[in-house]
Amino acid sequence: MAVNDNSNAHEQLSHIKFEEEYTRAQQEEDTELDCSDSVNFGELTISLTSSITNYQYENGRRYHGFKKGAYVFPNDEKEQDRLDIFHHIWRLQFGGKVHQAPLPSDINRVLDIGTGTGIWAIDFAEEFPFANIIGTDLSPIQPCWVPPNVRFEIEDCESEWTFPPEHFDFIHGRNLAGSIADWAKLHRQIYEHLVPGGYVEMKGVDSHFYSDDGSLAPDDPLLQWQQLMNSAADKFGRPISTVPRFKSQLECAGFEDVVEIVVKTPLGVWPAEKHFKEVGLYFREAMFEGIEGISLALFTRVLGWNVERVLQLLEKVKAAMKNKKVHVYSKWYVVYGRKPLDSGSDEEIGFSPSSSPPPFLV
Repeated sequence: MAVNDNSNAHEQLSHIKFEEEYTRAQQEEDTELDCSDSVNFGELTISLTSSITNYQYENGRRYHGFKKGAYVFPNDEKEQDRLDIFHHIWRLQFGGKVHQAPLPSDINRVLDIGTGTGIWAIDFAEEFPFANIIGTDLSPIQPCWVPPNVRFEIEDCESEWTFPPEHFDFIHGRNLAGSIADWAKLHRQIYEHLVPGGYVEMKGVDSHFYSDDGSLAPDDPLLQWQQLMNSAADKFGRPISTVPRFKSQLECAGFEDVVEIVVKTPLGVWPAEKHFKEVGLYFREAMFEGIEGISLALFTRVLGWNVERVLQLLEKVKAAMKNKKVHVYSKWYVVYGRKPLDSGSDEEIGFSPSSSPPPFLV
């Protein structure tokens, strides 16, 4: 599906809701969770205490109530749309696959850290109907009706985990940059809670933008925004620039056979090739949809900007993203590794060699 101009963007993304009201977040609180006064997933029931549902409202956006302030990105419907578009881009870039680690078909216990809308956990559950998937997050924004082998829990992955040691066969984390203060602690807990031979897979988007032909000028508003975001996240203590270090971090945590896959993901419809033009369209729409949400808290709380100044910069960034003469892309990382076996071999526990990585590599 080739796309040649901006006017077709919303037609091709008709299934994604693009809201225009800046202050609608507060109107959604009473309708977001319409299942009951508790969220029931499988055998687990989580009571929605005031610490969880007492959301924080700021600059027209809604933020999590549990562990208030620990996460600087909103959890309202507009942000959920962005997360779901990103999920679609991940699948486009990897041939529809939801994982790259060489998992056995009979995998059992799976954990998805920072599950967000739960869309990855749901897709994984449909692909592996005999697996049992738990998705954890600070916000109860997941759907009520899910496959029977999925459940969601309100958890802070930075706190001490309550799961038994060596409990999971596969632990997955995606788009966690900006939400983790101590990556070494997170990787230690992942290692401790995987069975010997189990896999971890971390995915993330590099916080820098690139251009191979020099068309991205040093004074481009996109680069200015990127630098300010990195600076604010560093000052906040939860950097967004850690993704390229995933491989070395997992190796330091004790994982073996660590594999890193990096794909170029264009921003905008400038590529000539059909696949990348579609990917670039979705990436640009996700940025248009989400740049306000991912910027406001960092710029106002950390950098001390007022809202008007932030929005003025973001308008310049959006205009820059429409420029087809600027051939900009980011690098999306998938890194997976295995916890060493105490005994036996890969074949004895059912692991098979990884399938070939996708062809669109850096």
